[in-house]
This record gives sequence, C-alpha cells and structure tokens, in this order.
Amino acid sequence: MKGSYLILFLILYGLGFSSCTFPGDKREIEWDQISLEKSGASIRVQHRKTVLSSEHRPWYVMVTVNAPTIISFCNQILIHPPEGERSGSKNLFVQATASQCELNISIFGQKDRMVLNPVVYGSMSDLWQYQIKKDGFLILFGFLYLFIGIFSFYVFLLRQTHLQYLAFSLLLFLAGIYSISIGNELFGMLFPSVTSEYWIPILLGSLYLFPGALLWFLSFLLRSVWRKRFRVVGLTYLVFVFFLLLFFLYFDIEFDSIVSPFHLLCIAFLFVFFPPLFMAIRQPQYNLRSVLYGIIIFLLFAFMEMGISYFTKNLEFPLLSFGLFCFLLPLGEFSVRRYFRLEAQIQNVKEIQTFRKDRSEDSSKTRISNLDQNVYVQKISEMFENEKVYLDPELSLRKLASLLQIREDQVSYIINHNFKMTFSSLLNQYRINEAKRLLQRKEANILNIAYSVGYQSKSAFNSIFKKLTKMTPTEFQKLHS
Repeated sequence: MKGSYLILFLILYGLGFSSCTFPGDKREIEWDQISLEKSGASIRVQHRKTVLSSEHRPWYVMVTVNAPTIISFCNQILIHPPEGERSGSKNLFVQATASQCELNISIFGQKDRMVLNPVVYGSMSDLWQYQIKKDGFLILFGFLYLFIGIFSFYVFLLRQTHLQYLAFSLLLFLAGIYSISIGNELFGMLFPSVTSEYWIPILLGSLYLFPGALLWFLSFLLRSVWRKRFRVVGLTYLVFVFFLLLFFLYFDIEFDSIVSPFHLLCIAFLFVFFPPLFMAIRQPQYNLRSVLYGIIIFLLFAFMEMGISYFTKNLEFPLLSFGLFCFLLPLGEFSVRRYFRLEAQIQNVKEIQTFRKDRSEDSSKTRISNLDQNVYVQKISEMFENEKVYLDPELSLRKLASLLQIREDQVSYIINHNFKMTFSSLLNQYRINEAKRLLQRKEANILNIAYSVGYQSKSAFNSIFKKLTKMTPTEFQKLHS
C-alpha cells in the first residue's frame, strides 16, 4: 500500500512539477534594461526590450500583472487597473501592430523588491499552451480538492455529530481555493468575467487560514493530551485570522503589509506543533504511519515554498499544492476507511434491530435450547477477567458473539439471565473497576486512563464513572491516592 502511494506520488509530482514554467522558456522575454526609480515612498520599476519580433501573424504580448502597471508596446499604451477599479492579478494581452516593436513595462508600488512575472510573446495558441503548461495542474489539483471537500461536507451533513468531516472539508476547501488562486491567470483566461481584484486576498487568506484548519483536523486523529490543545489552538487561530482578514478587507488595507509576519507565524505554528504530533501519531495503535510520512513531505514543500515566495516575491514554484497532495492522499484514504467503518457499525445496529423485530415470535428458551449456558457463562467470565476484552474500545455485542461463535441474541440472553445485567452494563462495570484501580496510583492522568480502559472520549468516561460510583474520577482520585 505504501509503495503504491509512493509510485502514484512520484508520477503525479513529476507531471505537475514539469508543468511549472522555468526561466528560460523560449517564449519568455529577456530584458535589455531594468531600472528603478524612487519618489518618496513610491517606487517605479521599468523593464525595457528595445527590439521584439515574432514570425507569427498576428502575435501578442502577455503580461501578468498584480500591481499598478503601464505597458507601452507598438505605440500602444495600456494602463492597469482602469480608472475607478482596484489592482488585481490577471493576464493582459496586447496585440502587435508591426513585425518589430519596442516594449516598455513600468510597475508601481511601495515594496523595496518588486518582481515582474515572466512576460511572454507569440501567437494566441502559444500563449494558451504556455499558461496551461504553467497553471494546468494547479487548477486540476484545486478542483480535485474542492470535489473531495464537497463530498466530505456531504458526509458531515449525513452524520452531523462527526465534526471531523467538517474539519476535513474545510481543510480541502482551503487547499482547493489556494491552488486555484495560484493558477488564477489560467482561471481568468478560462472565465474572463470573474473579477481579478480579490485573487491576492483569496490566495493569502486561504494560505494563512490553512495552519488552523490543519490543527483542528489533526485533533480528531489524536487521543493524547494534545488532542484538546490542537483543537483549541486551531479554532482560536482560525477565528482570529478570519476576522483579521475581514478587517483588512473592510478598511482596504494592503495585504502586502502582513505577508512577512504571517509567513513567520505559519512557520512558527508548524515548528511548535509538529514535534508532539510526530510523537503521537507514530505510535502503532494509531495506524497513521502513512499519514505521518505525508505530513513530513508536505511540511518540507511548505517550508520551501514559503522561503521561495518570501525571498523572491513570486510563486513561480508552487510546491505547496503538490506537497499537499502527498499529505491528502494517505489522509483521504484514512478518512474513507473511518467513514466505511462508521457505516458498517450503523449497518450492524440496523441489522440487530431488524433481527430482533423478526424473531419476536421465538421464545427465549427456544433461542438457547441447544446451548450449555454454564459453558458460555464461564467463557464470558474468563474473557472479561483474564483476557480483559473490555479494554478493546471497539468491543461490541456483535464482536463478543463472534468470539464466542454464537449469535448476538444468544449472548444477550446469557448475559441478561446469568449476570443479571445488560451487555453494556457489564462492559461499563469492568471498565470502571479497572479505572478505579488505575486511579489509585499517584499522578495518574485521567484522560489516559479513560482511553486505556476502552472509552473514546473523556466526557463519556466521566458520565459513566459518576453514574456507577456517585463521584467524579477526580474526586475518587483525591480520596484514594
């Protein structure tokens, strides 16, 4: 299974990485002169190409702009953005009116280092091929993430108590939006009517919300003390960043002013929370080794892209989207397994309910007439006393019947008439007795004890413990330790 993940990753990453356009593409313009002028806080960077020619008829120049720009080409002047509009990220096309022309591009801003994206020229088909090669896989990955996110959200609507599917869908939505916003030039060519002024806020917003969504989702995978910490910090981070982004949009503050601190904040989050996550999910009982490897690859790509984008001020090497795929591939497989396991449990309950309804005409004696109850009472006692099957968090009446090799209704009858209690009462009694024994140790962690005796949440453990002992685990521990 892991080998197939690795092979699939290498194939997709090789295809995706080859789709990135590297400097030196034959359609990219090499500038004759680049000059910088400062006027107070404003900066103007001018790029000049004295002679530009193409054998195509007609031929065009494509300029990707994300700041106020003036383009002078073949005695034509194009100003971006038009008067009354905000600057956004988009491709501008200027058609040549002669076989040879001079090209001058000036970009304006207040950053010390402004970088003009590669400018390309050629026929319209050449420009489309260039942009598809550059952004095609980003758009493909983006729509793939959005599709899986919609499916995960649909699962959440079906099982509203399972917030892990909501967290997973949020994670995928952010990943999809981020991938599409990086490839927004191709998206804008495909859908020209889509406004371009919000691409940069969408890109940065999805990127900076991602660490919080990641922590929130990972909290559902853990059963240690870090589970609550991941959840609280992740949700707090999401709320804080969301309202901060709304604040910047409402007061029309340039997002460039938060790029550096938020890059550092994202890196700090990854550094602080990765070690405990690594120590937790590497334990065999989680069965999350493949997810861990995906996280490691994802973080490597994340650090590389953040460093490249921070120092070069562009996203010509979109490594994060491909690294994210390496993380989501095993994570998606794990989530699908969890979903079908949940569906199987629900189906088992329905089957038991249907079976009990259908057998209403059978008498209790008929159901166990061919069984020696004493033998099975002894087996059940041995399983609970010596084998401690109650420590299994997934132990159910169906599983116990499978171990005894008899039907569930027969197991239920034997327990009810010989132990004078239901299966769930018997299970809780053994688990709470084991917990009482462990709580007598000094400095025992209540959450760890809850998980170790078979409960999957601290709240369920506390509720049942108090019901059977008339006191909370904390009160019992103080009284007997």
